[in-house]
Amino acid sequence: MEARIENQTGSQLAELRCDGYKISYFRLDFSQTKPSWQKVVKSFLEYGDKKQLLLLGFVGTHNNDSRQAELLELVNRYGDDAPAVVCCDIENKDIKCILQNIDCYISGCQVEDSEAIDLLSETDVRIVYAGDVNIGESKII
Repeated sequence: MEARIENQTGSQLAELRCDGYKISYFRLDFSQTKPSWQKVVKSFLEYGDKKQLLLLGFVGTHNNDSRQAELLELVNRYGDDAPAVVCCDIENKDIKCILQNIDCYISGCQVEDSEAIDLLSETDVRIVYAGDVNIGESKII
């Protein structure tokens, strides 16, 4: 069952990429003292285009209902013409499958980010630190 779930996630992302989508991944940092998620999402929505998708990952035990509501409100403000933003509950076992099928990894300050960067070190995936740049303006995604 686990392999099928991982393959399904990866194959869906691969299919989107074949359709011309550029996929960026950011692990939501709701629990951080200085979270970057708002900056990442706003920048993506303001500067991204319709052929871009922002995949926001979270692990179920770390989700925060009030932050999720705030995220939904932010995304809804931009309407149907905005690039796609997708949230999904990502188990750590799924991350390799996701990393194999993205164009850009947006790193925050979480331990999991440094682990992902290690996995991406030998790939062509762009790695961007969320706190350093205005992601959308710099055309990184």
